[in-house]
Amino acid sequence: MRLYPYIAPVILTPLAFYLWYRNYYAVVIPIVWAYIVPGIGTNVLKMWEFDVRLRLGRFRPHHGFVFGSATATIAWLVRDHGALVTAAVLFLVNFLYDVQALRAGILHVYNQPWADGKGEVAIVLDYAPWFFGVFGLIYAAGLRPEATMLLTLIVPPAGYACQSMLLHGHWGMRPIRDGRTPSSAHAAEAALSRGWRTGASAAPYGLSSSLIVTAGRLARSARLAGGSGGGPMPRSRAVSGVTSIFFAAGRSRSIAAMPVTCRFDSDRVDDIERRADVSASRSAWGMAAKAMTGIATGPLV
Repeated sequence: MRLYPYIAPVILTPLAFYLWYRNYYAVVIPIVWAYIVPGIGTNVLKMWEFDVRLRLGRFRPHHGFVFGSATATIAWLVRDHGALVTAAVLFLVNFLYDVQALRAGILHVYNQPWADGKGEVAIVLDYAPWFFGVFGLIYAAGLRPEATMLLTLIVPPAGYACQSMLLHGHWGMRPIRDGRTPSSAHAAEAALSRGWRTGASAAPYGLSSSLIVTAGRLARSARLAGGSGGGPMPRSRAVSGVTSIFFAAGRSRSIAAMPVTCRFDSDRVDDIERRADVSASRSAWGMAAKAMTGIATGPLV
């Protein structure tokens, strides 16, 4: 799968020009289209990304020849069966290719189905009918070359944008990376690009970490102010310490409401982290209890 994008254009590009020697536009149009539309989708809108060794930004520089040569060759094979058959075949072939590319990690698509955790088929079906099917229908309609080029650049993206607005509530022109809205995409980019999952499931860790820090500081203050030297503990410090514990618990609820909290997507890691969370919580409350004991037994001034 990773060798095909390099081998296929070398073979199919001259073959396609040979097959269409009377109509070079049939080869030029899909090549140019595959540089403009996917180029904008990758490096401008950042909706797609190619994970290959040779690339410019998120885009592979030979992509036009990968898509265009194969499209022209397939179109020549079914040229006598009409525009509808050509569109259906182009849709099916490119749909299957993109599904396999997603599974192989060559292609990444940051659309709404991907953000919702759906599989490769649903991800590709979100855009393939427009960018492959409708493109193929216009491409095989027998229009003048300039009209074909113009319509293929306008109709598929516009149709996809309208579909996205109807189905998802947004135009589909910005990457969706946290399962919610495009506006919070950048916050989850680093975590989600590495296969982590998001949600409020990691909220208990905010509680444990906050309590550990707060209780630790409070216990240390109790030891320094009252335990080690036997001196009185200032009332303001005691009240501040107790308040910090409740603030930490409130902060954990805020963390639970945040849209981006990440944990590794592994059952084994989940089990280890759950046990660590229980232990950490016990330690936190134990430290808090010790701190409170130090406050209660020490004189307040």
